[in-house]
Amino acid sequence: MKEQLLKLEEVFTKAKGERVELGLADDLESSVKELTGTMKTLKKENKEMVSFLKELKNVNKTLRKSWSNLDGTLTKAKAQKKYSANQIKKLFKAAKELGINYLEIPAVKKWGDLDLKPLEQASEEAKATLKIINKIGI
Repeated sequence: MKEQLLKLEEVFTKAKGERVELGLADDLESSVKELTGTMKTLKKENKEMVSFLKELKNVNKTLRKSWSNLDGTLTKAKAQKKYSANQIKKLFKAAKELGINYLEIPAVKKWGDLDLKPLEQASEEAKATLKIINKIGI
């Protein structure tokens, strides 16, 4: 009987060990299944991010070009404004010397009617846009 108990104990211990190993194998299978799903999601999300980044680079390239064009036009407009302001001063002085009311000169009237707010607005927007371009940095 003692032999049978020892043999039974040995079978029970062996079965218990196999159950433990089988439990570990089940855990691994479950983990691999979950990791497979996560990897599928990871690939999809990474593909979306890379696509968005490519799109962002193209938009930033277009934005840089647009800003560069605007900056060139702003530089030109500021120079023209400065030149016109100097011309107005000279014209005022010349008209005063000749005894003419310089406000009656058509070019002076056009200068006075000129709306320069778009120049100021575009200048501020260009500065803000340049900050965005530099923050994006791509």
